Amino acid sequence: MSLFDSYQPAEGRYDELVGADGQPRPHWRYLTEALGAMDDDSLRLRQNEVRRLLIEHGVTYKVYGKAAEKPRAWALDLLPLVIGSREWRDIEVGIAQRAELLRQILHDLYGKQRLIAQGLIPPELVYGHPGFLLPCLDGGRPADQALQIYAADLGRAPDGSFWVTGDRTQAPSGIGYALEARTITSRTLPSIFRESNVHPILPFLRNLRRCLVNLADGDPAQIALLTAGPANETYSEHAFLAQQLGIPLVEGSELEVSRGKAWLARAGARQSLRVLLRRMDDDYCDPLELNRASVLGSPGLLQAVRNRQLLFANPLGAGVVENPALMAFLPAVCKQLLGEELKLPSVQTWWCGRTDDLAQVRADFDNMVIRRLHQGPHSAPKAVARLKPEQRDALLARITAAPAQFVAQRAAAQPTAPILDGRTVSARAVEIRTFAVAHNDSFSVMAGGIARAGRNREAWRFSSQLGGVSKDIWVLASEPQRAAQTLPLFLPRSGARGQVGDQQLPVVGASNLIWFGRYASRAELLARMLREALKLTLEHAGEADAMLPLMLQSLTWQTTAYPGFVGPLGSENLANPAAELIRLCAQTAEPNSLSATINSLREAADPLRELLSGEQWAQLNLLLHDINEPQDLHNALAQVNQAHLRLAAISGLMLRTLPAGATRNFIEFGFRLERGLGWSRLLRSMLIDSSCPLAERSAMLGQLLDSVVTQGWSDSAMAEVLDTLLASTGNPQSLHVQLQILDRICNSLPTPGRRATRRRIGLDPELLATVSNLDDAELRRLAMAAAPQQALEQLLQQVDTGLRNLATQIEASYSQRRHFAMQLRESA
Repeated sequence: MSLFDSYQPAEGRYDELVGADGQPRPHWRYLTEALGAMDDDSLRLRQNEVRRLLIEHGVTYKVYGKAAEKPRAWALDLLPLVIGSREWRDIEVGIAQRAELLRQILHDLYGKQRLIAQGLIPPELVYGHPGFLLPCLDGGRPADQALQIYAADLGRAPDGSFWVTGDRTQAPSGIGYALEARTITSRTLPSIFRESNVHPILPFLRNLRRCLVNLADGDPAQIALLTAGPANETYSEHAFLAQQLGIPLVEGSELEVSRGKAWLARAGARQSLRVLLRRMDDDYCDPLELNRASVLGSPGLLQAVRNRQLLFANPLGAGVVENPALMAFLPAVCKQLLGEELKLPSVQTWWCGRTDDLAQVRADFDNMVIRRLHQGPHSAPKAVARLKPEQRDALLARITAAPAQFVAQRAAAQPTAPILDGRTVSARAVEIRTFAVAHNDSFSVMAGGIARAGRNREAWRFSSQLGGVSKDIWVLASEPQRAAQTLPLFLPRSGARGQVGDQQLPVVGASNLIWFGRYASRAELLARMLREALKLTLEHAGEADAMLPLMLQSLTWQTTAYPGFVGPLGSENLANPAAELIRLCAQTAEPNSLSATINSLREAADPLRELLSGEQWAQLNLLLHDINEPQDLHNALAQVNQAHLRLAAISGLMLRTLPAGATRNFIEFGFRLERGLGWSRLLRSMLIDSSCPLAERSAMLGQLLDSVVTQGWSDSAMAEVLDTLLASTGNPQSLHVQLQILDRICNSLPTPGRRATRRRIGLDPELLATVSNLDDAELRRLAMAAAPQQALEQLLQQVDTGLRNLATQIEASYSQRRHFAMQLRESA
């Protein structure tokens, strides 16, 4: 039986796959025949390949309200949504016209406001909408601050005609996901993709880049992508899009406005910015003038716009034309502004602020979807037919009390398309999103986009937050398409460069680099400790062993996950350690667990994406899936082993492949700093406690520190152990060597400012001298039976304090705001 033989389209809806005769539409036939000819193993292999590529590429989204969870893997269906080129041509024409129409409306609303004066747009829809920002009013708004990027959500009427269900003009999302979807489907179905003659989407990416470069007066080094940061739902998409465009990904905390201009300063380099491609809502961009509660933007950005020194794509205030109530007025406005009919209609829309529209809504209330003009926690659209009677009556009462605040749209059944699940193909409701970008004197439309399917056949809202599935869109051409294949990293990098040795590297914030190194080192040591603790627990189950309790307690002191295995409250866990060990492996809600540390490492890596090779990036993303709720200690040990191997590979590749320079120095600084902190804690916990023979403790330290330590030392050989692990310059893993390397790196970091009088950043010279002067006599004194619990503890505490003071000093010196202030004062 063919894969599609059991497919059942929904009644009363347009189905993308089959026509009224129940047969596949002509443009679907090659795909259905090719996939239908595959056996179960071949089909399963391709579905697994989609999942593998999504994991390796790190394509994720974050579910809001569940901060403790890992970002979820983005869901992509193997089956694309196929559309014929003739049908798409009508969409392209309609989208380009609609983008131009909204561009002119936006220009008018923040300029002469003739549309309001002529009665074509009610003033309540402008001044009463939260997207209209009074600080952005400018009667002389230039053309370069017009709408540049537009996205439209499309549905189909039962007869197959397209209509727009939503306009996206603030910070249209999904371009990065569309690029990822095309990359993955073209790799998993290569021959089918090639023979289908799919229109390429690379020209759209080039046009987007060209648009941004034109805004920047031809200088790509003055462009950046402004993101809300790792907590944003689609942060991975922001990182991927910035990488594909060859521009830096920046957060508001990395920007500063001085002398009327916007500046980006990172890792010792400073660069003026002319254009920001933003991926955050209007009012979050400038907390000084637009939203005092915002911690995402940067004060003064709007003033830089007024000074004609900064351009946003899209301009601040563009959210006003996302108002769904405007759809009811677009046909008349289109005739007025463009002198032609609206080519791509909107879904039927009524603004309840008009008496006739309100009457229509009340008469057909059960067939409406109600939206509010003002967004908020209770502003999600509501399908009246899905409400309980009391909810329906309450909603109607709210509309009657304040009709101007509500918009109604026809609750039309969305079209359906096939979704592949194993060997089953089922029909799901879908919505199409495509994109347009300003190009020459018009708009260029992507030949494709991203389709979003509901989680079930009855779904009427579409998003990853609600459990939806995405699909690539294949627009078929009548001739072969050579440029339609996998997306290369073909666009040149732009932006400021770092210090000597970094000329070919993108500049990344010092804090991001340092924390990437710190999390990598922290995760690697924790994986080693968990591995040894799990081994000991499995080897000595039910047996008395002096090393096991010390190892478990040391693990608690390292993670600070108290009570853990220490004190009276930890005695139960110490007697039965399995549950606590599994928690330290996989419990994401425990901030210092291995799973949570790996998650933090992966988030720290996002801004560094351009620094990482494909193999490093894949290993980082696979790490997130190594620790996955182990069922028992054997399973936990296998997962920890796998994670440790990946962590070691990532650290080794990073430090081996990065050229010398500020970028490498900041990463290695973080790595060595965290290693020094972790190892000083480890030595304190293992060497001071004498309840276990020194031979066993020294052997365990050798495993944990990856150090060659002589086995079989007696308890009288403490001085030799301290020499090897603490004071030796010949052992590359000794604490002394770590401190030396850290001090050398500090001397190589770019100076935050140029004044010679500025205090040097580095380790406390007294601390370095104390460790360097550990000669045989001093080591013997530390090793004396009466002294170690006091003298050795004091020394290791001094190391810990010195390293923490250094971390605070570096954070203060290279924090973005402080760094900006220093540079700008001295260049004035």
